Amino acid sequence: MTPRLRATLLLAAMFLLPSGQGIAAGEKDWELVPFAGMRFGGSFDDSSGAIVDFDPAPAFGITLGRALGPETRVEATWSRESTELEDRAIDLDVDHLHVAGVYEPRSTGGVGGYVLASAGLSRFDSSTAGADADVGFSLGIGGGARVPIDRRLSLRLEARGWAVLTSGGGGAVCSGGCVFFFSGSGLFQLEGSVGLAVAF
Repeated sequence: MTPRLRATLLLAAMFLLPSGQGIAAGEKDWELVPFAGMRFGGSFDDSSGAIVDFDPAPAFGITLGRALGPETRVEATWSRESTELEDRAIDLDVDHLHVAGVYEPRSTGGVGGYVLASAGLSRFDSSTAGADADVGFSLGIGGGARVPIDRRLSLRLEARGWAVLTSGGGGAVCSGGCVFFFSGSGLFQLEGSVGLAVAF
């Protein structure tokens, strides 16, 4: 089974799961969270062996979550960064599409916290003439704080690490031969974001 198929099946399973058991009356099963922030880190080795870093850049995306119980939920997240390779005239879009398990202890009021772990796919694409996109399997871990606004709205402040897994080397940003490629055990990025969570 390919990584892309596994991620698709995980995402589909989220919507087929029965509604959360033990959720208090009046609470909402679903949550939609548009967010924006900054992403840091990431690098390629070029064909000469030199390390080329990604420039820090704004990131944005959306999360859709469904409660599984009073303190657990499953979420699907898409996040995009449009960056450039440091000292190179090459743009790069980096997309992460993940499914996460989230644990958020009940808060008696005020700010609450949560942790998450995720898995999915990461895609690297450039508008450079002749460049091909590359897709890899990736993992994520993170956590954050929730600041209630009212019964349906809250702010989510989140930090998440993305790790794109590779085995040996893998091509990326290729045009008649790879200009840059992964090497070693993977590529790592850190993202901080603020989102407006809407429960329904």
